[in-house]
Amino acid sequence: MRVKDEDKIARIFDATIALSNEVGIEGLTIAKIANLAGLASGTVYIYFKGKEELLNKLYETLKQQGTSAAVEILPDQPIRPQLAAIWSAVFRYRVENHREIRFLELFTASSLMAEKNRALSKNFKLLIEEFLTRGKVLGEIAEVPNLILYSVLTGSMKELTQAYVVASPPLGEDFIAASFEPVWRAIERK
Repeated sequence: MRVKDEDKIARIFDATIALSNEVGIEGLTIAKIANLAGLASGTVYIYFKGKEELLNKLYETLKQQGTSAAVEILPDQPIRPQLAAIWSAVFRYRVENHREIRFLELFTASSLMAEKNRALSKNFKLLIEEFLTRGKVLGEIAEVPNLILYSVLTGSMKELTQAYVVASPPLGEDFIAASFEPVWRAIERK
């Protein structure tokens, strides 16, 4: 059995991300990915059976990195400071990894996504919804369905980070903190 060359896998992943941002998921081919990665198509097939397996492995890798980088929920802490910390971590991750985030968003809408990866996405959502439910029990979060609260959080995050990447203002704690305030006001119990 051949030993996996992590550098080649990283080049394949990077090429896949770059191309998906240019041509979308459907426009990707192993030949295009290999060419951009500076590899032969056969080399890509050493590591992945095909496009679907490659895309699912990349999605899984990125999703796990993003989730572990962003979420540390502490059950004995007040909701607001925890949510502010999660907001800041997710904001930074999305800005610093905007190409990867775009791939995740494109692939989530793809029919090629494996059920295992759909479950990864659902697990993150469930984790946040449990957090929001705990906030309601503690009287800190508004008594609104979690689907609405989750949409306020994720929709605001997506729009703000996309605008931030396009506008390219200097990344600073003041901007991130300021971006959290209206979101918190929208979901807090009054």
